Amino acid sequence: MSASPPSQAKLAVGKQAFIGLLWGGVAVSFCFVVFRGYIRLSLFRRLFVDDVLVLASWLMLLANAIVWEVAAGSMYTLVTVENGSVPPPADFDYQLTLFFHAQIAINLLNTCGIWAIKLSFMLFFRKLCHNVRGQKWLWWCVLVPTVAAFAICIGVYDWPCLIKSLAEIISYCPTPAAEAYSNLSLRIITGCDIITDALILTIPINLLWKVQISNRYKLALVALFSLTIFVMAVAIIRVVVAIGSGGGVDSSWLYTWGAIEQTTAIIIACLVSYKSWFSKDSHPKQRYTGGTSVHPLRYKRSNSMTKGSTMHDTTVEGGKNSFSSLGAEVVPLDTIHVRSEYAVGSDRDSLPPSTYVLADR
Repeated sequence: MSASPPSQAKLAVGKQAFIGLLWGGVAVSFCFVVFRGYIRLSLFRRLFVDDVLVLASWLMLLANAIVWEVAAGSMYTLVTVENGSVPPPADFDYQLTLFFHAQIAINLLNTCGIWAIKLSFMLFFRKLCHNVRGQKWLWWCVLVPTVAAFAICIGVYDWPCLIKSLAEIISYCPTPAAEAYSNLSLRIITGCDIITDALILTIPINLLWKVQISNRYKLALVALFSLTIFVMAVAIIRVVVAIGSGGGVDSSWLYTWGAIEQTTAIIIACLVSYKSWFSKDSHPKQRYTGGTSVHPLRYKRSNSMTKGSTMHDTTVEGGKNSFSSLGAEVVPLDTIHVRSEYAVGSDRDSLPPSTYVLADR
């Protein structure tokens, strides 16, 4: 996002709409964060690192809204003074300083919040990629450029127009060279954002080709991930419109859509967190999943004899390349019937040699 002073005759988004959209995004995304936490605690009785990253992103979105609650008036005052609508107020210098310095926190909160969601997706997909051939190398090929892109975005911000004194900002930032660098940095940041979104999107798309789930779930997941494509398109449009206006970068436009992007990313991350989307079974707690995430079925010979016995059948279903709620690959077998016989007694010689019982663990 640009750090140059807004130089339009009028900002594209009014102050009340701008603040309302910020707080509306905070409220809506909070509901989805609570939903994600409820799902995770219900299934696993704990939260994971990717859950913490989503919560951290929401807290940064909240902090962003609080900062704008304080600094938004300064941005709109600057525009009205520049276009001659009102004379400069007595505290105009203070409001300028507040606006420029507030952008330091705003830019960091927005960038870190968006990349926290990207890393949350990466950790989430890492569990799904467990024991799936060809997915681990793809995961690493996406993670490395994603982390590198975050460092690039932080490094190319127009920091001199944010951290210097007001006199230096006024004298340097409106120059053609400073505006050209500001536009270039905006393009670089947007490009890194779009490219990393596209890279991360290749992981679930690749999984959908490998996992055996119903077409209904596949269509739902495609629709869900298509929201990321919508965000990518918005990122392109906001830059083209903002820079193409010819009068400098419209800060209200950029920051509004930056907040919408972060809000949408949080919502998508919370919806995708319910891993039974990737499962054939809609009741993940009631199926055997194999792998290292659950205890495998184990057997031992009974050393006791019964005078009477009880018997039951346990059916465990699995399918090739299906995924459990923990992301582990199911044993590629058809329906397995486990016949267990329990006996009470002391005469071990009469026990049939083929009789087994499930071992307690």
